[in-house]
Amino acid sequence: MNKIFGICAGVFITMALQAAAPEKTISTAIEEVSVFRQGAQVMRTGQGMVPAGQSVLKFTGLPADLDPASIQFSATGDFTILSVAFQRNFINPLEKNEAVVKLEDQLEALQDKLNRELADLQVLTEEENLILANKNVGSQQNGVSMEDLQALAEYYRKRLKEIKLEKLEVDKRKKAIQEDLDKVRQQLNATMAQFQKKASGEVLVNTLADAAVNAKFSLSYLSRSAGWKPSYDLKVTSVSQPVSVQLKAEVFQNTGEDWTGVKLSLSTGNPSEPGTRPELQIWRLYPNQPVVAYDRAGQGYLKKERMEMDAMSAPPMVEEEAAEANFATVSAFEQTTTRQYKIDVPYDIPGDGQEHTVRIGAYELPATYRYYAAPKLDLNAYLTARITNWDEYNLLPGQANLYLEGAFLGKTWLNPSVTQDTLEVSLGRDKGIVITRTKDRQYKDKQALGSKVTQTIGWDIEVRNTKSQAIDIVIVDQVPVTATDEVEVKLENSRGAAFDETTGKLTWEEKIKSGATSKLNFRYAVKYPKRLPITLE
Repeated sequence: MNKIFGICAGVFITMALQAAAPEKTISTAIEEVSVFRQGAQVMRTGQGMVPAGQSVLKFTGLPADLDPASIQFSATGDFTILSVAFQRNFINPLEKNEAVVKLEDQLEALQDKLNRELADLQVLTEEENLILANKNVGSQQNGVSMEDLQALAEYYRKRLKEIKLEKLEVDKRKKAIQEDLDKVRQQLNATMAQFQKKASGEVLVNTLADAAVNAKFSLSYLSRSAGWKPSYDLKVTSVSQPVSVQLKAEVFQNTGEDWTGVKLSLSTGNPSEPGTRPELQIWRLYPNQPVVAYDRAGQGYLKKERMEMDAMSAPPMVEEEAAEANFATVSAFEQTTTRQYKIDVPYDIPGDGQEHTVRIGAYELPATYRYYAAPKLDLNAYLTARITNWDEYNLLPGQANLYLEGAFLGKTWLNPSVTQDTLEVSLGRDKGIVITRTKDRQYKDKQALGSKVTQTIGWDIEVRNTKSQAIDIVIVDQVPVTATDEVEVKLENSRGAAFDETTGKLTWEEKIKSGATSKLNFRYAVKYPKRLPITLE
């Protein structure tokens, strides 16, 4: 027999029922966790005996910040669920998490090492005291030869020196261990202080059974102290190969319990958002009534500025209707549909609040590659990947690590929320493309005629492809644009570049074979009055 019971706000076990019914603690373990962008739904399972008659099953060790309205409880067995309630226990906190246990183990190991060093130090001190107590043996005993006294003195001297040196070494080791102990103890105290601030949560299930029955239980709840964000690895092995995309999730949780070996799923949904659709209210227009205001004594008009402010304060809508029209706004990055990623392998996510990487999946995205260079500003060529039909992969906005031919290039922001059909991703500089930009001395000419000066300037650009495959590259440069009628600019040569007269921009689109060099050049002349100082370089 299967029973399901959900708890909502305001449903609690009365004190009378709790006092009358015996309590039995049921042990459960986390089996599944669904992590939302903010929040997580935790599923626990367990089994135990439901006593005959009325009793209270207590499920302990739960996060104190779980949402009581989200509790779902189900069970198998021939008994009746009377009520489900949630309470916080400030006396018995949550069990120690993995971080606390690890620090305590480190503290115990260091304390053991320190005790060993202290024992060695005590033995050396006792040996030193024994030698010093017997240093006058020669004067207290008769018949001791001078040779024996010298040998004994030599032994004392040598051994005392060894003891002193050994004690110095022990002191050094003891000091280092003590420093480590202090650090671990400080870290443990900080962790425990944070840990002890949290009470534990308990779910109390009031049951009624005709006879004792063995049952299986399932308990789920929502905790706000968890979440995840997407991240990517973008790898390009060659400009002739697709972009390899590794989608990852940075999962964090600080619920006070460790998720060990759990079935994990990730959702793009937000359980905090209302599930009800918004409803438009009647929008009533009320004309603004002019307000004639007097001062308090009724002796004259107030200033015009005050009158205008009073007139503007007339409400355009009824207050009650305006309040009903408010509803939560949606983040710009939220998608219109919710996606869920089920992770195939069990994962461990400790409750330390740190981000832990979970691999979601890998994609091979067909892309066209093109280099871009503006040698006037930067002699580097920048590789860009243009990905079409990217919306088929349901990518999410997130930070991406860039790799080109095995080398890490840096980070970028991947924003699939754009509405264009093609997603363009910058992959950074590629040192395999060598670019030079030099002035053409042949065309550095300056001629004067009357009150005018004509100056001709030329530039040579070379792009060398040292890579093992051909490349497509866009090179941009510019000529000046006149801002006055007294100055004339004429483009004399551009070697096939597309020229925008408005901006002065020159654009070449080149395909360069492996090992080849593309040579570009352009030349322009500027005529201006001698009296006008102009910088042309």
